[in-house]
Amino acid sequence: GVNRLGRRDHMDVLHPLRHGLVQDWDLLERLYDHALVDRLGIQTREHPIVHTEPAYAPREMRGKIAEIFFEKYDTPAFFLIKDPVCSCFAMGRATGVVLDVGGEVTTTSAVVDGYVLQKSVNVSLLAGDRLSSELLAAMKKRKVNVRPRYQVSRLLHSDGTTSSVEREFPNVTSSYRDFAIRQVLDDLKRSCCRVSDSAFDERVTSIPSVEYELPGNPVEIGTERFNVPECLFRPEGMVNLSNVAPEEPLVGVHQMVQKSVLSCDVDMRRDLYSNLVVCGGTSLLNGFTERLDREMSVLAPTQKLKIVASNNPVERSFSVWLGGSILGSLGSFQQTWVSKEEFAEVGRAVIESKCP
Repeated sequence: GVNRLGRRDHMDVLHPLRHGLVQDWDLLERLYDHALVDRLGIQTREHPIVHTEPAYAPREMRGKIAEIFFEKYDTPAFFLIKDPVCSCFAMGRATGVVLDVGGEVTTTSAVVDGYVLQKSVNVSLLAGDRLSSELLAAMKKRKVNVRPRYQVSRLLHSDGTTSSVEREFPNVTSSYRDFAIRQVLDDLKRSCCRVSDSAFDERVTSIPSVEYELPGNPVEIGTERFNVPECLFRPEGMVNLSNVAPEEPLVGVHQMVQKSVLSCDVDMRRDLYSNLVVCGGTSLLNGFTERLDREMSVLAPTQKLKIVASNNPVERSFSVWLGGSILGSLGSFQQTWVSKEEFAEVGRAVIESKCP
């Protein structure tokens, strides 16, 4: 966790997942060990496990995860639940269209009676990390140096004034330095940025600046406050388009929602529009749900739209975990587990048949 990420020489920050998919199985197993054994201190052979997964997880990844829990952790029962289903249940819905704006990816999915309609799943890399990169590009354009917090110390002088002193740590790895800078950018984004009520145009809108204390130097944040979040709805306005792959579609989050709904049968659409579940940490940006409501009203003017979003930041950020815990505790859910005996007899194929 974060308590293990204080600055240490020669420490690398590695990621077992990329865009929600496993890229390093050894690292992932070490995280499982840390969570289940070091932190929870449980005997995994005594506990069934509910595991969440992205709606777009490939079959090979799903089978491998189940295999790890049955063969390494000897769990008596296991189940895989898709993230959008969990988010819906966290908000008390079994049907809805889910917009999850996270760190690495943004996804939209239609959930009907507790099942994800795979044809409705849309994935975009236009998410929190991309906004942080945009913010960093905007700071560099203004020649503002964004430094990690560990690199700057504040000295208190005898006359009561303070000054900043920059320290050098030559043994800090580049991966940890990038991680620490990303933390500064994430805090800047949460503290200062907000989504405009309508399409933002800095040429016709007067924006008051706000001051933010970057490590070592305060900075005035002006149009960046609105320009950066505007990318969620108008990605073609991004400063740093060099990081966008040619095959990556540049569509706003409202257009992703509309695409998911229109991929479903006509008789389902009314229920989906009236249950638009919004979750993910990046959706907590001030003004996000209000702007989404406005944009969706333009795309679907004849529909009765209702946005379902928790006002609690923790619930919004961890809706998948909350929904999974609710589902796992339901009495009716106990009949759906994949048992260890079933997995031993059928193999990975049982995951596809029992965990749709």
